[in-house]
Amino acid sequence: MTAIYLCFDDGALALARACLNSLACNAPGHPPLLVDYRGRDAGMLRLLAARGATCLPPAAPPEFTAHLRVSRGRDCARHRFGLWRRAFDGYGTILHLDADMLVLGPLDRPLAAETPFFVANHEADPAVRILAPQFRDDAVLNTLLAEDGLAYPDGPDDMANAGLFALPPAWRSRAHLALLARLAQRYAPYLAYADQSLLSLWLLVQGLRPSGAFAYNFQTPFLTDPTVGVGWGDIRVLHFSSPRKPDTGAFARWDRAGPDRARIAALFCRYRDMEP
Repeated sequence: MTAIYLCFDDGALALARACLNSLACNAPGHPPLLVDYRGRDAGMLRLLAARGATCLPPAAPPEFTAHLRVSRGRDCARHRFGLWRRAFDGYGTILHLDADMLVLGPLDRPLAAETPFFVANHEADPAVRILAPQFRDDAVLNTLLAEDGLAYPDGPDDMANAGLFALPPAWRSRAHLALLARLAQRYAPYLAYADQSLLSLWLLVQGLRPSGAFAYNFQTPFLTDPTVGVGWGDIRVLHFSSPRKPDTGAFARWDRAGPDRARIAALFCRYRDMEP
């Protein structure tokens, strides 16, 4: 049985409510929901019950995630690695969604993937890469990469965006969990984006790369990036990946969100305010 997984706390209530409502509206018949909700809001608990979600019991993230320097308030970034634990062995492909996403269409392609499905981060800024730029010429780091058969990953599409990813069951084995732990121990001091960087290395060491199917993880910086080539009507998942979330003044002033940012914010608010 396939499933959709979300992890969030009360700091992301508005985002999660919009995500859940958009999923119900635009991907009817979607797989069951597995939700790691780390809060106590009565309204959210009612919404999860209305959506038939299975609320997962609290569980500590895998021990190796202590190596990851996640940003304050992003503890769920560690908990996503729990998807490789035995508790999820009874499921088929699991699709992970960040709470700051709007689902605007069916999710068939990632759910049908036979290998891990991630979408590239596709950021032109050379400072936004898997590894922190100050280590570009670090001898120890480059030795580690060579031992793992990797060239230095400095391309705009080398890093996956970890907001949406699909994991078929064969790729959630204990061996893969051990590989993630090994990579965390080797590369933690050099990772620029904690969980996202680690998952990107996990793909690369297995000869896999993030997808260019940007419609399935259309990050808000893409709104003004002509190289992405995805029209508004083709977006399946809109990801408010920037710290500038759609219900903030910062988003309204953000040039990279493009001229339609007021319309996009209104769309978010419509899903956020929808009754179950």
